[in-house]
Amino acid sequence: MRMALGHTLRLYFRLIGAQLRSEMQYRASFLAELIGNFAVTTLDFVALVILLNRFQAIGGWTIEEIVRGIYEGNLLETPPLTL
Repeated sequence: MRMALGHTLRLYFRLIGAQLRSEMQYRASFLAELIGNFAVTTLDFVALVILLNRFQAIGGWTIEEIVRGIYEGNLLETPPLTL
């Protein structure tokens, strides 16, 4: 089992390396994608802050719960959405 896990992890990291090498062949495209992803994430967060400054909660969810769920992936730890 350990050998299979080690082999799987090595393969995983080799595939990540191959992906990065292929993306870096077109550096301008990679940089544009990186900047675009950062901008979209930032604008999503700003929109949430603006909405939640006006309304203290959305469907019972506070800004802390929403940010934790979206950006940390802890949706299972937050309360269910109630309408």
